[in-house]
Amino acid sequence: MSWKKTDKSTWKCPQCRKLKTSNEQPVSPEEMRKFMRSVSDFMKSANEKLESMDELKQSVQFIREQYDELIKQVKQVEAEREAQRTQIAGLEEQVNKRDDDIKSLRRRLRDTEQYARNRNVEVTGVEVVAGEDMRKVMANIAENINVPFQEGDIDVIFAIPEGCWTPENCCTVLYPVDSEQMAEAEEPWRGDTEPSSSARRDQQHQEFCDTFSNSAIDVIGVSETFYKESSHMCVPNYNVYHVNSVNRGGGGVALYVHNRIKSRLIAKSDGDILKPEYVIVEIQCANETILVSCIYRPPKVEFLEYYLDDLYKLLPSYKYSVICGDLNARFGSGSYETKLVCELLDRCDHASVPFDATYKLNNCKSILDVIASNSNDHVIEYGQCVAPGFSAHYMLHCVLDLRVKAVKSKIIKFKDFKRINKVALVEDAKNTP
Repeated sequence: MSWKKTDKSTWKCPQCRKLKTSNEQPVSPEEMRKFMRSVSDFMKSANEKLESMDELKQSVQFIREQYDELIKQVKQVEAEREAQRTQIAGLEEQVNKRDDDIKSLRRRLRDTEQYARNRNVEVTGVEVVAGEDMRKVMANIAENINVPFQEGDIDVIFAIPEGCWTPENCCTVLYPVDSEQMAEAEEPWRGDTEPSSSARRDQQHQEFCDTFSNSAIDVIGVSETFYKESSHMCVPNYNVYHVNSVNRGGGGVALYVHNRIKSRLIAKSDGDILKPEYVIVEIQCANETILVSCIYRPPKVEFLEYYLDDLYKLLPSYKYSVICGDLNARFGSGSYETKLVCELLDRCDHASVPFDATYKLNNCKSILDVIASNSNDHVIEYGQCVAPGFSAHYMLHCVLDLRVKAVKSKIIKFKDFKRINKVALVEDAKNTP
């Protein structure tokens, strides 16, 4: 083996000797330091990103746990809602049953009230003296006709005025009449001596006709007519517009308009027992067109917006409007029903005619019935009188004078320049000094 001395600065390992020589310059120490710094920066950035990835993993894990908890809560809420649905269905069934019971009780109460009035007696031809004790008058009458009588036999007694003065050419007189006494009885009268329901209906209808058929009243409003489709509704000399309650006794409204006045039906309710019942009629009286409504709102019944929806559409087209009927307003009681009716009248810009109590029975007094108008300054007379032949409600009347004053004729003198006599004009001009 031989050894050869070589220069250390040019020495290369055997493997490097086999490689071809290149023209690349060797890397300087400064470039190497820059390279190492860049590598260090890259590693530092990579480490920061790895740390961010760890935080992201932790966030994802937290969200996953929260999502699982939310799913559990949703399932729990759905289970509670299903239990509430079941409970509500049971409550609705109970409410419907209570409603049926209430309706049945109301019918029975109404039938009882109607039967209680079968002892009403009307005596005519007796001169009425102001302040006179009517019980003593009845005692004198009974003595003259030899009928046993005691003052305790009478529960309530009224002196009925002969009628209300109606000025000629006044536009409308309105009588809202609660006509429970005119109702058709759903059950036959008890006892062998009582008349049949058919005979009783005919008698009541005849009494109503006798009272109003020959009157000069323009419009008659009737609430709680108790009419059915088979009922006698017509009154001589009057056109009738009515709504009957569907599938129940009681309720119903009607407007009777004298046939000397042009009238037509504008709107009416559908007879639903859970909503107010109303008819809206247009009448042409004197020189004006008037919108007249008759409405019956049963106690505790709301849904007045159905009536207001029809009324709002019509009011802008009419200068005069009148609302009458039994709204069960209970004015002065401060009750929710009073507030409800007052809001209705305020929205329509109507004011109620100031009547006293319109319902009196024993110790009960209340203002239930209304005549309201948007032109109370035209009211020239109003009043009320008892109506034991019809109901415990008073009959109300109101007279509105809507006549338009006649315009006085005037003579206007003017020169007609279209028909000038030119020859005469020229001669006059020549003769002018």
